[in-house]
Amino acid sequence: MKRILKGTTANTVVSRIPFVLDADNASKVSEFIRTTDAKSFQPSIQFAFKNFEESYSTHSERQAFTSLMAAMEGLFHEPNVKEISGEIATKCSVLMGGSSAEQASVYSNLRRLYRKRSRILHGGSAEVVSSSDSSLLRDYVRQSIKKLIQSGDTKD
Repeated sequence: MKRILKGTTANTVVSRIPFVLDADNASKVSEFIRTTDAKSFQPSIQFAFKNFEESYSTHSERQAFTSLMAAMEGLFHEPNVKEISGEIATKCSVLMGGSSAEQASVYSNLRRLYRKRSRILHGGSAEVVSSSDSSLLRDYVRQSIKKLIQSGDTKD
């Protein structure tokens, strides 16, 4: 069983941004790990969480980015929808909530990030993925997983 200790700090493989849990959040994470059976999650949540975790274990910013975008597709894409970037951006921005300006920002950011993903995967582009791109996308994935688990409203 994994343990999260108060004040623990770790460097992520890709971003090198320190990850710190304060005492309150450490106890929440410990409780979540103790009481949650990840195998009970819907397949889309399991897939997204696996890709989220993989984004931390690669030395390539591009690979981390594509793993995170795969997580978003797993959470929000329905097979019969052809315009994937708009679908993901719309569903995620609504899930994130907030003001209409905040939702518009999430929508715009995700459309931009998905275009970058498409250029990388379909065009063989040497597109540069910045650490801020991956960090922003990682935050959206993390928040989406959390909110979908809390609501129980998944596509499965």
